[in-house]
Amino acid sequence: MTIDEFVIKTTKLRDEILNNDPPLKLASYSVLALQSKRIFSDGKNASGSTNSYNDSDPLYVNPDTSPGKKFKPQGKPKKEGEKGATKKTANIKFGGRGFSRGKASKIETDRKTRWFKSYKDYRSTIGFQSGFVNLQLSGELKSDFENPQGKEPTPTKVDVHEYIIQLNKDINQKKVEKFNEKYDNVFGLSKFEIEKFYEIATKEFIRLATELK
Repeated sequence: MTIDEFVIKTTKLRDEILNNDPPLKLASYSVLALQSKRIFSDGKNASGSTNSYNDSDPLYVNPDTSPGKKFKPQGKPKKEGEKGATKKTANIKFGGRGFSRGKASKIETDRKTRWFKSYKDYRSTIGFQSGFVNLQLSGELKSDFENPQGKEPTPTKVDVHEYIIQLNKDINQKKVEKFNEKYDNVFGLSKFEIEKFYEIATKEFIRLATELK
């Protein structure tokens, strides 16, 4: 390669970086996909640790707003022998969710929610993964985080030299802040993701430098 050919090639490379910056774009897209998989599929925070769902605090959930397997409104089950505990007599239910003294219980017939012994129990009941925290329920936070264009997670382009992850809903920004605090920096970049960013950007730069004529 002559000096003139070298100058022409490096000038083309400079212009391609200044005008389009392919290494940054490819690295940004790739790392967002890696980050989303770590958070929403593998359930790991930036340090690689997993967390557990609450299995001790009871809660009530409205079936009309719940994803997954359907369930019916129901109050907290009565313990055996406790007043109002369900029992069957001639195929008629008394107490619990059914009838009390032969009449429908107004509290139960008007009930809109179901009692669960814990959030982990709730997720298990509706058929969702409950072994570790992966922050997926409705999928709305994941979708906002990934900002998919088609099926591909897509970082927001500020300009050719800057890409960011931008949450479009305030409620999701608050969720991210809460989860980062509760689960120890879930949405930060992991060491692996940072290394992959530089690795991908470097390989793409070398590819450009090699292929440009």
